[in-house]
Amino acid sequence: MTHERGDDRFDALMADISAEVAAADGRDDLESARAMVAAEDATVELAARLRASESVGVHVGGVGRINGVIEHVNAEVCVLAGQSALGERIWIVPLRHIVSVDGLAHHFCSASIVDARLGFAAILRQWCAQGRLMRCWFASVRPEVGRGICPPDLTGTLARVGRDHCDVWVHGEAESAGPHTSVSTLFLPQVSAMCSP
Repeated sequence: MTHERGDDRFDALMADISAEVAAADGRDDLESARAMVAAEDATVELAARLRASESVGVHVGGVGRINGVIEHVNAEVCVLAGQSALGERIWIVPLRHIVSVDGLAHHFCSASIVDARLGFAAILRQWCAQGRLMRCWFASVRPEVGRGICPPDLTGTLARVGRDHCDVWVHGEAESAGPHTSVSTLFLPQVSAMCSP
């Protein structure tokens, strides 16, 4: 009988040790899973999360807040059908000028092979082919007017698009596709946003 009690104690001790090992393995598995998620998160870019989002609020430096539905995201820009102080507009916002985003999806969507290669100029070429009138804001330090949109720096029609610049037929105060007053060449990295008027 004494021998059986020793076996019972040994079995109970082994069960306790097994439970502790299983709990430690569970903690290790949880820590490993957290580390894997953190490593995956470290590789995700803003463009991938924007691509997975639908409706967002984007704060653009030097421009203001734009609320809209994501229409397209490529390697350099986000295209939004957006509502702002200017009303309903189609916006092209270079990713580098986005200050913050509200309503961003927690998951992400990778770029297609084509989107991974396209940039700001590719979208502008489409607008140029359509002869679109557009408003443009430049990357500059200036106070924003309340919570609204700052006045545009330039209004005109895209005339030609190069790799890192575009020519714009600049219009006078009247925002129409009427006669232009001059041609201005814009260096694309300095453009904060463009929208259709």
